[in-house]
Amino acid sequence: MNAASAGLITTALTVTNLLIGFAFQSLIAFALGLGTLADQFQLTWAVVTFGATVFLTLVSSVLVPRMHKGTHQHYTGDRLYLAGWGFLLASAQAVFGICTSGDLGTLLIASAPCHVLAALTASPIAMAYLNNRFAIAAAGNIFNGLGLVAATAVAYAIEINPFSLGFALTVGYAVQYLLTAFPMRHTMRSANTESLIGLKTLSALIIFTMLTKLQPLLERVLAESLSIGSTAALGFGQKISQGLLLLGAFGLALTATGSLSKAYAKKDQDLIDSILSRTLVTTVVATLTVMAIFIPVSHIVIRVLFQRGQFTPSDTDEVLTIFLAQTPWIIACALTGVLTSFMYVARQYVNVAICSALGLTATAVASVGLRSVYPDQAVALSSSIGAMSTLLYAYICVWRDPVGKRGLSAAGRFKTLTITAVTMFTTVMVAYFVGRDLLNLELTSTFALLVIPITLSASYFRAGFRGKVKELVDARLD
Repeated sequence: MNAASAGLITTALTVTNLLIGFAFQSLIAFALGLGTLADQFQLTWAVVTFGATVFLTLVSSVLVPRMHKGTHQHYTGDRLYLAGWGFLLASAQAVFGICTSGDLGTLLIASAPCHVLAALTASPIAMAYLNNRFAIAAAGNIFNGLGLVAATAVAYAIEINPFSLGFALTVGYAVQYLLTAFPMRHTMRSANTESLIGLKTLSALIIFTMLTKLQPLLERVLAESLSIGSTAALGFGQKISQGLLLLGAFGLALTATGSLSKAYAKKDQDLIDSILSRTLVTTVVATLTVMAIFIPVSHIVIRVLFQRGQFTPSDTDEVLTIFLAQTPWIIACALTGVLTSFMYVARQYVNVAICSALGLTATAVASVGLRSVYPDQAVALSSSIGAMSTLLYAYICVWRDPVGKRGLSAAGRFKTLTITAVTMFTTVMVAYFVGRDLLNLELTSTFALLVIPITLSASYFRAGFRGKVKELVDARLD
């Protein structure tokens, strides 16, 4: 399978879930707008997603590699420890909800079981991957989204309130667990119940993963201290940013990790150079191209997705501002995904933790500094600053590794493609903002998008451009 096909398949599965997520966000926008309850729901959703992300991240990084001894016999004894950690997080959220007055407390209590359900789901998903049942493994988030949309729609038809919104989150994770665990029930029963990881090691890995996944939750907490609607606007804007991140070949970084790991273990420097350089360049080109196409029409997309019911035209403008402030975050996260994939393969776990800590610190400090100047966009801008800080440190770490340095240097073979993508993106952005803010053109989007075919046509005639595209797309990951 070539690099383009592998990244496309991985991204397509995630984008399906993303579309369901947009449907849910559209429903929430219609029902709540950017009011106080919308802020509190977005904060609660961030808390729940944080716990779920921790457990589901362990599937690929810990469970799949360690649930076997190189044979067809699988071991599931550690799922009890996972369930214990899920219960611990659920209890902590429920206690905090009890101590918190008002709608936020109700939301937290009603959604607390999500952590237990996510913890229980991790082992069946890992077992599905080990048994090559990829459809079941990949469809878990889709099941969750469908359950969430259905439960929220029912709540809206009857009476939408903090409890029904929190319970809808729980229903989503319950559906995900049932539809993932049921097809794997016989395989799970036949597995050995011995623990191969152990409570201490698993606990250390969970705490480490918590640190690396804390950024979105921190941003929601920081937004809560701003004006009413800031947290909700941040949530809607970030959903769009995450969608562009996925479309910008982020799935390719995940797909390439397995092949990169094998090449690193075999000390095949040439293959490492090929995989790392092509993955990095493909990510740059795809991300900048997707952003160049989307940003000029972003206002139209936001209006179509969210502007109805309680979501007003002024809310559309606010979400657009948040999204534009987060565009550096998209580029930084896409590239950091490639670099941290290598760092995990090279077992630079301490540096990965430092990357996360640096991003968190930069986000918090920048948010405080920007609050007085850009009160509504402070968190979105600081999020981009944090992501860029993480990217810079990750690049330094990979460059200081002799193996990684060669891989990064090999990307120079594709400088024609990289320069073309950067030129196209920069020109489109200048055309868009000049047309929108200075010339007040009615057809700003058309004006900006015309730059793309002009740039590509000019670049096409540059020596080697066509050949480099074919070489990049045909790169193999095995």
